[in-house]
Amino acid sequence: MNNNNNRGFGEDTRFELRKRRKMNRILNTAIGIVAALVLFFGGTLFFGGNEQVAEQDSPDPADDVATEEEADENLNEDTMEENEVEEHAVPEEADTVAYEEEENDEAIEENEEAREEEEEEADSDGDDAADEREEEEAREDSDEEGSEIDGPQIPENEGDWEPIGTEQSGSFTHNFSSGSQNWNEMEMAMEYATGISRDDMTIWRLENGGNATTAVGTVGLYEERHQPYRVTIEFIEGEGWKPVNVEVLDGNPYTN
Repeated sequence: MNNNNNRGFGEDTRFELRKRRKMNRILNTAIGIVAALVLFFGGTLFFGGNEQVAEQDSPDPADDVATEEEADENLNEDTMEENEVEEHAVPEEADTVAYEEEENDEAIEENEEAREEEEEEADSDGDDAADEREEEEAREDSDEEGSEIDGPQIPENEGDWEPIGTEQSGSFTHNFSSGSQNWNEMEMAMEYATGISRDDMTIWRLENGGNATTAVGTVGLYEERHQPYRVTIEFIEGEGWKPVNVEVLDGNPYTN
Protein backbone atom coordinates (compact mmCIF):
# COMPACT_ATOMS: atom_id res chain seq x y z
CA MET A 1 0.00 0.00 0.00
CA ASN A 2 2.62 2.44 0.91
CA ASN A 3 4.58 1.65 -2.23
CA ASN A 4 1.57 2.27 -4.43
CA ASN A 5 0.91 5.58 -2.72
CA ASN A 6 4.51 6.62 -3.05
CA ARG A 7 4.50 5.72 -6.76
CA GLY A 8 1.40 7.76 -7.36
CA PHE A 9 2.78 10.75 -5.60
CA GLY A 10 6.05 10.49 -7.51
CA GLU A 11 4.23 10.46 -10.84
CA ASP A 12 2.28 13.55 -9.91
CA THR A 13 5.46 15.33 -8.94
CA ARG A 14 7.16 14.55 -12.27
CA PHE A 15 4.08 15.66 -14.18
CA GLU A 16 4.07 18.95 -12.36
CA LEU A 17 7.77 19.42 -13.06
CA ARG A 18 7.35 18.76 -16.75
CA LYS A 19 4.42 21.11 -16.83
CA ARG A 20 6.42 23.85 -15.12
CA ARG A 21 9.40 23.36 -17.42
CA LYS A 22 7.09 23.60 -20.43
CA MET A 23 5.55 26.80 -19.08
CA ASN A 24 9.00 28.18 -18.40
CA ARG A 25 10.05 27.50 -21.99
CA ILE A 26 6.94 29.21 -23.27
CA LEU A 27 7.48 32.19 -21.01
CA ASN A 28 11.15 32.39 -21.93
CA THR A 29 10.29 32.20 -25.59
CA ALA A 30 7.68 34.94 -25.22
CA ILE A 31 10.10 37.05 -23.21
CA GLY A 32 12.74 36.55 -25.92
CA ILE A 33 10.33 37.55 -28.63
CA VAL A 34 9.27 40.62 -26.71
CA ALA A 35 12.90 41.54 -26.06
CA ALA A 36 13.74 41.08 -29.74
CA LEU A 37 10.85 43.27 -30.75
CA VAL A 38 11.86 45.91 -28.26
CA LEU A 39 15.40 45.85 -29.57
CA PHE A 40 14.19 45.95 -33.19
CA PHE A 41 11.87 48.91 -32.75
CA GLY A 42 14.28 50.70 -30.46
CA GLY A 43 17.06 50.36 -33.01
CA THR A 44 14.79 51.44 -35.79
CA LEU A 45 13.75 54.56 -33.92
CA PHE A 46 17.29 55.34 -32.92
CA PHE A 47 18.90 54.91 -36.32
CA GLY A 48 15.95 56.51 -38.11
CA GLY A 49 16.23 59.63 -35.92
CA ASN A 50 19.94 59.86 -36.63
CA GLU A 51 19.35 59.69 -40.37
CA GLN A 52 16.74 62.48 -40.17
CA VAL A 53 19.14 64.62 -38.14
CA ALA A 54 21.84 63.90 -40.66
CA GLU A 55 19.52 64.83 -43.53
CA GLN A 56 18.60 68.05 -41.77
CA ASP A 57 22.20 68.87 -40.98
CA SER A 58 23.55 68.07 -44.45
CA PRO A 59 23.01 70.83 -47.07
CA ASP A 60 20.74 70.03 -50.04
CA PRO A 61 22.46 70.66 -53.40
CA ALA A 62 19.10 71.68 -54.87
CA ASP A 63 18.75 74.29 -52.13
CA ASP A 64 22.20 75.58 -52.94
CA VAL A 65 21.26 75.86 -56.62
CA ALA A 66 18.03 77.66 -55.77
CA THR A 67 19.90 80.05 -53.50
CA GLU A 68 22.43 80.78 -56.22
CA GLU A 69 19.61 81.39 -58.76
CA GLU A 70 17.88 83.78 -56.34
CA ALA A 71 21.15 85.60 -55.81
CA ASP A 72 21.64 85.89 -59.60
CA GLU A 73 18.09 87.19 -60.03
CA ASN A 74 18.58 89.77 -57.30
CA LEU A 75 21.85 90.81 -58.91
CA ASN A 76 20.15 91.13 -62.32
CA GLU A 77 17.33 93.20 -60.81
CA ASP A 78 19.81 95.49 -59.11
CA THR A 79 21.71 95.85 -62.38
CA MET A 80 18.51 96.68 -64.29
CA GLU A 81 17.49 99.28 -61.70
CA GLU A 82 20.93 100.86 -61.94
CA ASN A 83 20.64 100.94 -65.74
CA GLU A 84 17.21 102.56 -65.50
CA VAL A 85 18.54 105.13 -63.10
CA GLU A 86 21.43 105.82 -65.49
CA GLU A 87 19.03 106.12 -68.42
CA HIS A 88 16.86 108.63 -66.53
CA ALA A 89 19.82 110.46 -65.16
CA VAL A 90 20.36 112.46 -68.39
CA PRO A 91 22.89 115.26 -68.17
CA GLU A 92 21.50 118.78 -67.89
CA GLU A 93 22.87 119.68 -71.28
CA ALA A 94 20.90 116.87 -72.93
CA ASP A 95 17.75 118.02 -71.08
CA THR A 96 18.27 121.56 -72.34
CA VAL A 97 18.73 120.41 -75.93
CA ALA A 98 15.62 118.20 -75.76
CA TYR A 99 13.61 121.05 -74.22
CA GLU A 100 14.74 123.47 -76.93
CA GLU A 101 13.90 120.96 -79.63
CA GLU A 102 10.46 120.44 -78.10
CA GLU A 103 9.89 124.20 -77.99
CA ASN A 104 10.98 124.50 -81.63
CA ASP A 105 8.59 121.72 -82.63
CA GLU A 106 5.75 123.42 -80.77
CA ALA A 107 6.55 126.76 -82.42
CA ILE A 108 6.62 125.12 -85.85
CA GLU A 109 3.31 123.39 -85.15
CA GLU A 110 1.71 126.66 -83.95
CA ASN A 111 2.97 128.47 -87.06
CA GLU A 112 1.58 125.71 -89.25
CA GLU A 113 -1.81 125.90 -87.51
CA ALA A 114 -1.84 129.70 -87.82
CA ARG A 115 -1.00 129.43 -91.54
CA GLU A 116 -3.78 126.90 -92.08
CA GLU A 117 -6.25 129.16 -90.25
CA GLU A 118 -5.20 132.12 -92.42
CA GLU A 119 -5.63 130.03 -95.56
CA GLU A 120 -9.08 128.90 -94.39
CA GLU A 121 -10.06 132.50 -93.63
CA ALA A 122 -8.74 133.59 -97.02
CA ASP A 123 -10.70 130.84 -98.73
CA SER A 124 -13.78 131.81 -96.74
CA ASP A 125 -13.32 135.48 -97.64
CA GLY A 126 -12.82 134.49 -101.25
CA ASP A 127 -16.00 132.41 -101.17
CA ASP A 128 -17.89 135.29 -99.56
CA ALA A 129 -16.57 137.70 -102.17
CA ALA A 130 -17.56 135.29 -104.93
CA ASP A 131 -21.01 134.94 -103.43
CA GLU A 132 -21.34 138.71 -103.21
CA ARG A 133 -20.25 139.07 -106.83
CA GLU A 134 -22.78 136.46 -107.89
CA GLU A 135 -25.51 138.20 -105.90
CA GLU A 136 -24.53 141.56 -107.39
CA GLU A 137 -24.57 140.11 -110.88
CA ALA A 138 -27.92 138.51 -110.19
CA ARG A 139 -29.26 141.86 -108.98
CA GLU A 140 -27.88 143.61 -112.04
CA ASP A 141 -29.44 141.01 -114.30
CA SER A 142 -32.69 141.36 -112.42
CA ASP A 143 -32.50 145.16 -112.71
CA GLU A 144 -31.83 144.88 -116.41
CA GLU A 145 -34.72 142.49 -116.85
CA GLY A 146 -36.87 144.72 -114.67
CA SER A 147 -35.88 147.78 -116.64
CA GLU A 148 -37.05 146.02 -119.75
CA ILE A 149 -40.50 145.50 -118.27
CA ASP A 150 -40.61 148.59 -116.05
CA GLY A 151 -43.26 151.16 -116.79
CA PRO A 152 -46.92 150.84 -117.62
CA GLN A 153 -48.03 147.61 -119.21
CA ILE A 154 -51.00 146.99 -121.41
CA PRO A 155 -53.59 145.10 -119.31
CA GLU A 156 -53.98 141.46 -120.24
CA ASN A 157 -57.74 141.79 -120.41
CA GLU A 158 -57.62 144.44 -123.13
CA GLY A 159 -60.66 144.27 -125.37
CA ASP A 160 -62.63 142.08 -122.96
CA TRP A 161 -64.09 144.95 -120.94
CA GLU A 162 -67.71 145.30 -120.00
CA PRO A 163 -69.66 148.46 -119.10
CA ILE A 164 -69.15 149.33 -115.44
CA GLY A 165 -72.79 150.26 -114.77
CA THR A 166 -74.21 153.68 -114.06
CA GLU A 167 -76.40 155.58 -111.65
CA GLN A 168 -77.19 158.25 -114.25
CA SER A 169 -80.76 158.31 -115.52
CA GLY A 170 -82.52 160.03 -118.34
CA SER A 171 -80.86 161.31 -121.48
CA PHE A 172 -77.05 161.15 -121.20
CA THR A 173 -75.12 164.38 -121.39
CA HIS A 174 -71.37 164.89 -121.00
CA ASN A 175 -70.38 166.45 -117.71
CA PHE A 176 -66.62 166.92 -117.24
CA SER A 177 -66.94 168.71 -113.94
CA SER A 178 -64.61 167.14 -111.36
CA GLY A 179 -66.58 165.40 -108.65
CA SER A 180 -69.77 165.00 -110.71
CA GLN A 181 -71.45 161.62 -111.08
CA ASN A 182 -70.35 161.37 -114.70
CA TRP A 183 -66.75 162.30 -113.77
CA ASN A 184 -66.65 159.70 -111.01
CA GLU A 185 -67.96 157.00 -113.34
CA MET A 186 -65.34 157.93 -115.99
CA GLU A 187 -62.62 157.59 -113.34
CA MET A 188 -64.04 154.17 -112.43
CA ALA A 189 -63.97 153.10 -116.08
CA MET A 190 -60.28 154.18 -116.44
CA GLU A 191 -59.40 152.38 -113.18
CA TYR A 192 -61.02 149.26 -114.61
CA ALA A 193 -59.04 149.59 -117.86
CA THR A 194 -55.57 150.31 -116.38
CA GLY A 195 -55.69 148.47 -113.04
CA ILE A 196 -54.58 151.65 -111.23
CA SER A 197 -56.75 152.59 -108.27
CA ARG A 198 -58.46 155.97 -108.34
CA ASP A 199 -56.57 156.96 -105.15
CA ASP A 200 -53.18 156.37 -106.85
CA MET A 201 -54.19 157.55 -110.32
CA THR A 202 -53.10 160.91 -111.68
CA ILE A 203 -55.35 162.36 -114.42
CA TRP A 204 -53.37 164.71 -116.63
CA ARG A 205 -56.13 165.11 -119.21
CA LEU A 206 -59.75 163.90 -119.61
CA GLU A 207 -61.62 165.20 -122.63
CA ASN A 208 -64.28 164.49 -125.21
CA GLY A 209 -63.35 161.67 -127.56
CA GLY A 210 -64.86 163.24 -130.65
CA ASN A 211 -68.55 162.58 -130.08
CA ALA A 212 -71.19 162.78 -127.35
CA THR A 213 -70.67 159.26 -125.99
CA THR A 214 -66.85 158.89 -125.96
CA ALA A 215 -64.05 160.30 -123.81
CA VAL A 216 -60.24 160.05 -123.79
CA GLY A 217 -58.14 160.24 -120.64
CA THR A 218 -54.37 160.56 -120.16
CA VAL A 219 -53.75 158.92 -116.79
CA GLY A 220 -51.21 156.88 -114.82
CA LEU A 221 -48.99 156.79 -111.74
CA TYR A 222 -47.16 160.01 -111.03
CA GLU A 223 -43.77 158.23 -110.87
CA GLU A 224 -44.51 156.89 -114.35
CA ARG A 225 -45.66 160.22 -115.66
CA HIS A 226 -43.35 160.07 -118.68
CA GLN A 227 -45.15 156.94 -119.89
CA PRO A 228 -48.85 157.51 -119.19
CA TYR A 229 -51.83 155.54 -120.37
CA ARG A 230 -54.20 156.87 -122.98
CA VAL A 231 -57.59 155.33 -122.26
CA THR A 232 -60.57 155.57 -124.59
CA ILE A 233 -63.98 154.94 -123.04
CA GLU A 234 -67.49 154.82 -124.46
CA PHE A 235 -70.82 155.37 -122.70
CA ILE A 236 -73.44 152.67 -123.26
CA GLU A 237 -76.95 153.93 -122.56
CA GLY A 238 -78.31 152.40 -119.38
CA GLU A 239 -75.09 150.37 -118.80
CA GLY A 240 -72.45 153.01 -118.17
CA TRP A 241 -68.94 153.67 -119.39
CA LYS A 242 -67.03 150.87 -121.11
CA PRO A 243 -63.26 150.90 -121.90
CA VAL A 244 -62.64 150.31 -125.60
CA ASN A 245 -58.90 150.96 -125.97
CA VAL A 246 -55.75 151.35 -123.83
CA GLU A 247 -52.29 152.33 -125.03
CA VAL A 248 -49.01 153.36 -123.38
CA LEU A 249 -47.52 156.66 -124.62
CA ASP A 250 -43.76 157.12 -125.04
CA GLY A 251 -44.08 160.63 -123.63
CA ASN A 252 -46.49 162.79 -121.72
CA PRO A 253 -47.54 165.93 -123.59
CA TYR A 254 -49.10 167.33 -120.43
CA THR A 255 -45.93 167.42 -118.29
CA ASN A 256 -42.73 169.40 -118.63
